[in-house]
Amino acid sequence: MYDINACVVAAKDGLALVNQTAISCGEDGLWVPTGSLPRCLIYCLEEPVVSLATTDWVNTTYYTVGDMVTATCLTSHLVDAVNTNQTLTCTEAGWADVQPCYKGCVEEPPEAGGNMTREDVSHRSINTTLEYRCQPGYLMTTESGQAVNSTLVTCGEDGLWTPPGPMPHCQQVLVGTVPPYNVTWTFNYSCQPECVSSTDAPTTIILTYNVTNCLKMDANFSCVNGR
Repeated sequence: MYDINACVVAAKDGLALVNQTAISCGEDGLWVPTGSLPRCLIYCLEEPVVSLATTDWVNTTYYTVGDMVTATCLTSHLVDAVNTNQTLTCTEAGWADVQPCYKGCVEEPPEAGGNMTREDVSHRSINTTLEYRCQPGYLMTTESGQAVNSTLVTCGEDGLWTPPGPMPHCQQVLVGTVPPYNVTWTFNYSCQPECVSSTDAPTTIILTYNVTNCLKMDANFSCVNGR
């Protein structure tokens, strides 16, 4: 009998893998079975250990070089910027390319709004921030009404992006004006107390910005000295 301690004997066609085999000297003076012994294969003894993940490794299976198992990250965890699982391969040195999982934002971050670009997503761990920036000549309006050209979205402790979106659209601005006016913004234009409307219309009129100029709803409106 030949003991094969460092490997398992290769088996094909559904035969079991074993770590030893035997040959016998028959009545006819020949060794049985005849022919060459099956070759040995190196195998991975233990389940691959992946931080914050589970695997589909089976303890009754021999995993030889080239065999693979899948490791799946726990809920709200990722292995890189995109994937929640990874494939591990048995090698002569053991399980290869084992990457730990980390807690982060599994869902895609909000899409960029109109006329806006979003920073590339290279990581999704907690407290990761992504910058959303308007194209040159455009601004977005924050919830507080402030006009800005960029904003941040953060991966929170709950594994969700904050703010969650949708992101505002960036609107073209009248360059050089103070404050800058977004396209379609409206605001009130009022005559000073000592002045009156030249059209006898109410002293307040709405103006809008059409990319090029601020337009009066009433083109004849102007303020003149009071009579």
